[in-house]
Amino acid sequence: MIAIIPALLRSYDDEMRLNSTISKLIDTSISQFIIFSQCIRPKLEKYYSFKNFKVLHYEQPATKWRGISEARKAIGQTQERIILIDADDPFEESSLRKFCKYVAQCDADCIIGRRDDIKLNAEDEFSLFTRLFIEVFSNTLVLGRIGALKRLIKLGKGPDIQSGLYAISGDIFNSIDLGYVQSYGGELAVYYQLSIKNADVIEFPIVTAHNSPSSYRVKQILKEILDLPFLFSISDEEVEMALLWGPNIYADFLSVDAKRFYESEIRSLLSSIGTKRLGH
Repeated sequence: MIAIIPALLRSYDDEMRLNSTISKLIDTSISQFIIFSQCIRPKLEKYYSFKNFKVLHYEQPATKWRGISEARKAIGQTQERIILIDADDPFEESSLRKFCKYVAQCDADCIIGRRDDIKLNAEDEFSLFTRLFIEVFSNTLVLGRIGALKRLIKLGKGPDIQSGLYAISGDIFNSIDLGYVQSYGGELAVYYQLSIKNADVIEFPIVTAHNSPSSYRVKQILKEILDLPFLFSISDEEVEMALLWGPNIYADFLSVDAKRFYESEIRSLLSSIGTKRLGH
């Protein structure tokens, strides 16, 4: 397996979290590491003795998905399983190692880590739940687009699309188009394309260890999500369905208090970005 770790490093703490993320993956079934670092050049000399450890460094900040695309170019065509993981030390070590062990033995096209707890924040959030509301809303929009919403309403549980932990078979990973992703929405794009390719996608439980604040503003996040090609033409009816059913299929992510404010806050966000297409 090959791990791709995009890392925007602006502080010593960022660098330490990257080191911790890598160390948790050592001596697992991962045979190759591609680190895409930006801004601060990380001190990773202790890993250079590994035969297949490569650092791609950009002095200026680039997006996570630009980094993943560059790493894919460096790898070339492969049948190896690709693991995509964020660099901010998001997962507990034993849980992450169990995930890697499971992935190595699993035949599914894609395995997504399903977080046990989600705490998200951004500097311009409307409330403590704003980022989580956007995640639930955008996940539900995508599920509606791929025709999975009715089935998941009956099931009562939606997939953790934006968990930050994906393991994808190499041939499918190479076929995924990331060119239209701006700064945000890459995992939505990956999940959407996996779905239209009829890929076999399953989840594996993962324990979260650290939650970093978003470097993106919530209005930018929502706008870039709605600008994704497969969401650009969504109707008001689809929006209403996401507002109605999002809290139901993601009930394990939202507290009772949070559910009360979900619809009104998403409507306020839609209004704040000035879109004339949605939210009537």
